[in-house]
Amino acid sequence: MRRRFTFLSLGAGFLIVSMMIIFAGIREVYKNLVSMDVKLLTYVLIIQVSLILLFALRWSTFISTLGRKIGSMNVVVVSLVGFLMNSITPGAKAGGEPVRAYLLSKLERMNTTKCFATIVAERLYDVLAYLIVILLGIIWIYRSAELTIMESALLLGGTMLTVFLMWIVLNISINKKKSKKFIRYVLRIIRNIRPLAPKVKEWNDKVDEAIEEYSSTFKDAMVSNVLKGMLISMMMRVLELIRLFLVAKALHTDLSFGAVLSVYVLVLLTYLLPSPPAGLGVVDAAYVMAFKIVGINTALAASIMIVDRFFSTAFPAILGIASTYYVGFRKLRTWRKEGADILNPPQAS
Repeated sequence: MRRRFTFLSLGAGFLIVSMMIIFAGIREVYKNLVSMDVKLLTYVLIIQVSLILLFALRWSTFISTLGRKIGSMNVVVVSLVGFLMNSITPGAKAGGEPVRAYLLSKLERMNTTKCFATIVAERLYDVLAYLIVILLGIIWIYRSAELTIMESALLLGGTMLTVFLMWIVLNISINKKKSKKFIRYVLRIIRNIRPLAPKVKEWNDKVDEAIEEYSSTFKDAMVSNVLKGMLISMMMRVLELIRLFLVAKALHTDLSFGAVLSVYVLVLLTYLLPSPPAGLGVVDAAYVMAFKIVGINTALAASIMIVDRFFSTAFPAILGIASTYYVGFRKLRTWRKEGADILNPPQAS
């Protein structure tokens, strides 16, 4: 049932994107794409590769609190597999975290519970960085644009929702009872991943004894990496904004950096909404509507959306497919036969 829903939502997303492009004018969109500034696109590619490496670096920083030295290549490729999973599971930018924790724990012989705690910690800093950018963007929008009451209410609601989600993650990670509920919820998601499904019941029975490890690891990771975690997260948000600005410039727009910031903020808010895999359709519509608000015609807005979404979503997912060969998903069967426990794998030392 869940798989059918995923395919239906994915189909709906593709339909929405197709209708937007048809409405914008296929010929106009094509003309925009073939006339792009290739040199600027090269810079966009460099920025996206830098974002992927920074993502892996931030995670490595949190993993270092476990007192382990891990292979940089393993962190990068597992992160890319996580990007791939994020793009094929319902909900924008969600779904790859349990897979990341499981794969890295197997490649590096780490405790998966502790590994997952480092992911939650680094994702919390990610949310905080998003929140700061959203607040700055909202301030700029309020000061530079004339908004209707409805638009003002939507921006305020988005800000409050972001703060609320951040509070939920922090509360879950500190409150052990809520941690148990959260981990069991994650296990219900993992149950839909075929190679991991047979182990879910066993893992679920050991949730209680795993909470102590999870909570202590999370707190250590949070406290030890405040400055570095926030610095890397803010660098990533700035690079994402610059990427979008360069994509707009590559398509020969004359938008100011402030206008692109307002578009970026509106798109970020959209990622908080329930949506098909990779936010397909929902996020894409937000791109087009946001660029139209700042004065870009529909065809050009759709062109910018296509290019930026390729670099931000499709490109990492393609690398993720290649990374599955490095990780070797065939090993999943071997690991399962070994009876290794996701909540208590063998330690290297």
